[in-house]
Amino acid sequence: MYAHLYFDSGTAVGEIVRDITRLITSCTSTTASLSGLEFINTSSSTVVGGNSGWSLNANSPAIPSTGTAVSLNDSNFILEATCTDTSKTKYCGIHVNASWTDSSIVTGTAASFTISSVLDPGAATELWSNGYTGTAASIYDVNGLVGNATHSVNGIHIFADSTRILMHGLDGNNETVFMGVAEFAETSTTTHQSLVPQCNFLVNEMRRGDINETVSYRGDGAAVWDDQAGSISFFQLLEATYSYNPSWLGKIRWAGWHADAATTAERYGGAFRLRASLDDSTTTGSITDYQTVGLGQQNNAGMLQHASTLSLWGTNVLDNTYASTSLGDNLWGRNTALAYDSSGNVGLAIRKIFWEVEPNWNNDVLDISGVSNFWRCAAALGSDGDTITIGSDVYVYLNMDPSTAKTLGAFLIKRT
Repeated sequence: MYAHLYFDSGTAVGEIVRDITRLITSCTSTTASLSGLEFINTSSSTVVGGNSGWSLNANSPAIPSTGTAVSLNDSNFILEATCTDTSKTKYCGIHVNASWTDSSIVTGTAASFTISSVLDPGAATELWSNGYTGTAASIYDVNGLVGNATHSVNGIHIFADSTRILMHGLDGNNETVFMGVAEFAETSTTTHQSLVPQCNFLVNEMRRGDINETVSYRGDGAAVWDDQAGSISFFQLLEATYSYNPSWLGKIRWAGWHADAATTAERYGGAFRLRASLDDSTTTGSITDYQTVGLGQQNNAGMLQHASTLSLWGTNVLDNTYASTSLGDNLWGRNTALAYDSSGNVGLAIRKIFWEVEPNWNNDVLDISGVSNFWRCAAALGSDGDTITIGSDVYVYLNMDPSTAKTLGAFLIKRT
């Protein structure tokens, strides 16, 4: 299912969360339709494709019936879908990116909404992978999308099938954000340890952070986001990887990396993880060695995962002024780059989205594109929402920084 939704100025963030959740869960196994939505601009919004594959989890708050005034009941919902390995089920949450108990925020128009991975829905150990829990206006409108026309004047692009939910729009700083949950191909680790292969991410190519903070789970009071005034690219795993390190052995309850700025030890930035925890049957896991370098904390910050961060976060993670005229274009997909098939036919150059797990844990490379069907490609090749047909499949083109022809500055997403 692919939808392009428009919400008028003045639409409450809780109303947007309700409509998006209703849209996705109303077409679990049927054809998607906008007929049940209450708050969209019906003359501008469109939907294409079949079913979403996601249903409302039994432990989620119920979606209020049509005509019900927006309230705290619209602050968060939990969805579920069967993985490619049908013995496994993955969960995600669509929610207001601020306090869920402050009515003025949920019924107001200023806060953003976001999407998280969710563990143990309905249990005492329920855990959401990201989100701000406070009430500060300078924080709650970033690291998510502000969906009404005050900001996302060009609408919100939503992709949902049984492998993923992806969203594209603007945050409260009018910076382009691409976020979602996505299944990746099973690895030897996820197979052997019976882990659910799902990641959670956010991409914003306008900003990088520093290495003083961390990507946190929702409710973590020690650190919310690296840059609380702007959306910082991040990648998160909840019980989706495992450490075989004898000094730190076990299933990793939560781990997250953010885009860090240049450091004195490294010319360019990259991915950084300040801490991670092992599963110990508690909500947030063990704090033993959770900030020890090489165990819970990443070793050699900025040196690892350049290839995977470039494939997901784009070239801006290396240099804020990366330009399409840079020598680096030769490696990272300039807007004039071409690809060739085995017969020599010319095509669009694309790059797979993947993530390398640090080798001190295991040797997995998480193939996201192969399952969830989205890729990196050059920016400024067209407008947001343009489509490309490859064989019998239709792909939607979305820029991340349309003002420049950045290398690998756009995504190509299969429309289902």
